Amino acid sequence: MFAKGFLLLVCLIFISVNAESCRESSHIECTLEGGAALSNCQLGNTTVAHCSVDLSFDCTGDRSWTTDFVCKPCYLLPTEDKVCSTANDKTCSVDRINEVVVSCTAKTGVVCVAPDVAIEPYSWTEKHQCIYNQHVSHISMAFLSVLGGGFGFDRFGLSMIFTGIVKLVTLGFLGVGSIIDAILVIFGYLSPVEGIYV
Repeated sequence: MFAKGFLLLVCLIFISVNAESCRESSHIECTLEGGAALSNCQLGNTTVAHCSVDLSFDCTGDRSWTTDFVCKPCYLLPTEDKVCSTANDKTCSVDRINEVVVSCTAKTGVVCVAPDVAIEPYSWTEKHQCIYNQHVSHISMAFLSVLGGGFGFDRFGLSMIFTGIVKLVTLGFLGVGSIIDAILVIFGYLSPVEGIYV
């Protein structure tokens, strides 16, 4: 009898330790007074939201609460209140573009107005500026390619270390690769791995 009670107590403690806080759940629904949708709030005004977690989801703490929030669309949230994907960051360096489209969602616990959509949690897309770690002078790189391309200096300067070593060992792919690389660098087809020409 004592063993069963002890086992039940251990299970309850384990469940309560591993369950997430209701306020940090991704299954929160918020409404205005009287159950009206958040989209009915007056934009720019501070208002009270009544939030709750569906009974079918296991969480710890209060299952319903009220919170003050500034009525604004989710896509206008400040950076610290949203999470945006970085999946498209490689597009910046591959396609050499200045902007990339990313998918964003509100951080857990942040209340914002989303259109009435069936998909939860609501996500939207934003354009973010590409941030490049390397800025290389195009003119300097062209001179480096013409003068030191036979030794792979141009590839090293573009952060292409492996092909720089191969080019160094083969003396610029027997000179042919040096000529081709010089043309590609001069016309901008061969550019830094993680950067842009300035």
